[in-house]
Amino acid sequence: MRSTAFTLLNLLVLLLLPPEGFAQSQGSITTAPLALSFSIAAALAILLIVSPRLLRFWRTHQINREKGKLLAIRQAAETHAMRREQTLQMQQSLFLEAALAGDTSIRMSMLPPNAARTIEWLRSVAVENYLMLSHLKNVLGDNTLDWHVELLRLIEQEQNRDSFELHLTRQQAIQALNSHLNCLQRSDTRAA
Repeated sequence: MRSTAFTLLNLLVLLLLPPEGFAQSQGSITTAPLALSFSIAAALAILLIVSPRLLRFWRTHQINREKGKLLAIRQAAETHAMRREQTLQMQQSLFLEAALAGDTSIRMSMLPPNAARTIEWLRSVAVENYLMLSHLKNVLGDNTLDWHVELLRLIEQEQNRDSFELHLTRQQAIQALNSHLNCLQRSDTRAA
């Protein structure tokens, strides 16, 4: 490729020389037009050989550059989607912790679907068994081991009765049931 370009450059220099100078360098005035036309034909032949290669090189370069741009866009989109998913999971875990702690301002649509169904079910269990749970809590004391065992026993009984699958850990289920019971008791005390 380099030698072809060098030959092409030499021919172009010869073309730029005035015909007299070319004839003097060739030694005869009569051969000047013939030599000039031969050099033009040779330059055109070299251009015809070199230009398809240059076109292919340029096209390949353009295609590779566009592929690189598309790859960068795809990677940026994947990175953005991954960050968004991580942010969403982190928000859902924070909302889940708040809902387990009894925060009623958390909407169930903010939680993972399975956890939201489980929390709703646990809240309905707390409402159904409110009187019994309030009495047990007063007898056993709040946050004692016996109280947690009773809550777990109630959860398992209701779970077997309703054929419900828990999508929370046992500790989270106990926390959700206990915190909703506390909310119910607070609202009862305010009403009284």
